[in-house]
Amino acid sequence: MRRQALWLLLGGSLIACSSSHYEVGRMDPQGAGANSASSGGSGNIMPATGLGGATSSAGNAGNAGSAEARAGTSFGGELGTTCVPSEVPAPLTGPFQTPGEVWTRISLFVFEQGTAPPSALPKKTTYGWAAQVVDELFAQAAEAGEVAPGSENFLRSWLGLGSDADALTQDWGRLLATDAPALELLLETPLSDAKRVGIFSEQAWLKQYPPISTRGFIMSRAVLGLAVPPEPGNPQDRPDSTPAPGYSRRQQLEASVAFGSCSACHALIDPLGVSLEHFDGDGVYRTFDAAQPVDSSGTYVLRQSQRSISFKDVGELGRKLADTCDASQGLASEYLALGLTRMGVSPGDWQTMHEDDLLRFQQAFVAGGRSYRALVTAFAQSAAVLER
Repeated sequence: MRRQALWLLLGGSLIACSSSHYEVGRMDPQGAGANSASSGGSGNIMPATGLGGATSSAGNAGNAGSAEARAGTSFGGELGTTCVPSEVPAPLTGPFQTPGEVWTRISLFVFEQGTAPPSALPKKTTYGWAAQVVDELFAQAAEAGEVAPGSENFLRSWLGLGSDADALTQDWGRLLATDAPALELLLETPLSDAKRVGIFSEQAWLKQYPPISTRGFIMSRAVLGLAVPPEPGNPQDRPDSTPAPGYSRRQQLEASVAFGSCSACHALIDPLGVSLEHFDGDGVYRTFDAAQPVDSSGTYVLRQSQRSISFKDVGELGRKLADTCDASQGLASEYLALGLTRMGVSPGDWQTMHEDDLLRFQQAFVAGGRSYRALVTAFAQSAAVLER
């Protein structure tokens, strides 16, 4: 039951792996499923669940053209595949919860606590009003020069950052307040240190998760919606392993997982973690490891499109991942998972809501331009928030 709950909370593909020589693990950002054990398996993959946000046009058909323009005809980039249609999805028709209850749900998943609504509540809940509330929240934040609503809570959970983690150096919440595609912001933005590109090169996050596989594990879950069952325990308490003399960290890892029971799962995570090998266990940039030049290059096969990405480091990996369907669907899937979990939805109901909203979320996220606002709006307009 705990293993099933873990998959539900993570909102991605469940991949069974052997725990022998298995380095990967993380605490679920909501605190659940952290001690689930991995078990033997073939490494077969269930398709990742792709979800997304809604358009800021509140689902009005008349705005379909502008939504498609925001999504852009080049979506998918050089590695692109056919995504869900970018047309604005038809509005839900109810029956809806009362405006008071709807606002309680919105404030819970955005702010993790009850707050006052940005404007007076209407007498009756409508599909368009749910998007209007989100637009008002973003407008208020912009006027006050604040971060995007709920972005700090989202990033903390999305990255699995503990309360004792150092502060992030980039003001990601303000970047997410724009309507630029969220993944392009998170994966392609350079930091003040020119050697660091994207949120996963933040030293605070690298220090919290030193091992290669653990880094790749969290990246695969956060960006691609994949969920590899972790080892028991909290990865924050697991020290970075010391390579044998003369072996770099990468070489030591490759030798330790060169077993059939390990390789299937590690192929899903290790190339992502390897892209960060220029940063040691403390997140400090280095050019040599075990007296050898650091190699952070690799190739990663996207599990849905089966496209192959070659990269020299995390910056190039991020640029190539950011506009793929696999990554957009994965990000949205994880966002929905975090939102449902924050609302306290039980695992059984969670799965039903997840499946019911799947195609609508995908469609709306693409049509909405793949921004952070699109994610928030989609959740506000989802059946989990609006319907009885």
